[in-house]
Amino acid sequence: MISRPDPQPAVAPAMDRRRRTRHAIRFRWVLLRWHILAERSSDVPVTSARSSPRFGTEPVDQPHYGWASEYIPKTFHPSQQAPTEPLGLPVTRRLLADTVRVIASIYYPGMQMEALHDERHRRLTLARPGGSALDRPLDLLESGRGMSLATLPARETGEVDRELAATLVGLAVRSLERGLAVHEGGCDTPITPRDIGIVCAHVSQVAAVRQGLPPALCEILVETAERWQGLERALMLVYHPLSGRATDSSAHLLSAARMCVMTTRHRVGCVIVARRGMADDLEQAPPNGAHAFGGEPDPTLAGWHAHRCLLAALAPSTTVVA
Repeated sequence: MISRPDPQPAVAPAMDRRRRTRHAIRFRWVLLRWHILAERSSDVPVTSARSSPRFGTEPVDQPHYGWASEYIPKTFHPSQQAPTEPLGLPVTRRLLADTVRVIASIYYPGMQMEALHDERHRRLTLARPGGSALDRPLDLLESGRGMSLATLPARETGEVDRELAATLVGLAVRSLERGLAVHEGGCDTPITPRDIGIVCAHVSQVAAVRQGLPPALCEILVETAERWQGLERALMLVYHPLSGRATDSSAHLLSAARMCVMTTRHRVGCVIVARRGMADDLEQAPPNGAHAFGGEPDPTLAGWHAHRCLLAALAPSTTVVA
């Protein structure tokens, strides 16, 4: 008589449901972890359709995690967490010592901020000489300056300045034509379009700069300051928010936090492009409102003061490009 093997015992329905639930939870957390890693390594942060530049709106303040939002438990969502006290770290790995000397006292008063690197460890080099007006700020960066201010003739332009946008594009083109490279670790790494960034204060300014970019430079990231938070490039070109409209003392234009982001995204060099006369206009048009001594801090007044200090600090490294 042939013996037959005993049949496998059937899995209890309750155990099967628990197993499927564990697998589903594990799969969702794997997707979430992959999404977070991809977001950190991406050039452009994940945003909602409402904050996309093609809709012409500013980014929203509410956190957005793309398609992974449904997988985040509400108890772990950042918006549900209790407020925490920020911790200031007085050391920067991105910025060079020359830049830290300019911005530390302006944006981080009272903090002894230090840079881990200086011009001896990381600097910009140019393979070919230049003689045009656009070459002057690039020559300053090669000489060891971390930041320079390139100026155009004084003129009221409103929110969008086509000439300034063309100057930003011209600086990017000229830096590639002259063979700009990052000297670090004993070797020179040539700059590519992916190593250049352009930051503006308004979406309309972003659109004006993008329209002037040639197809070969489509990899240059042009975005607003909100989108640039957490990102960096070797060379940053900045559209000064007060250029051509320094008499406008709105909180958006005078925001010290926004200007801090715009001037701290570079690893090696930063060129700020603006029209001349902003310092005089700021002196003649201080922000309106009553500011009581010892009262609550006024962000608009603090931004007005930060802009004045930044222009004064950049006076020795100011060049005329037109």
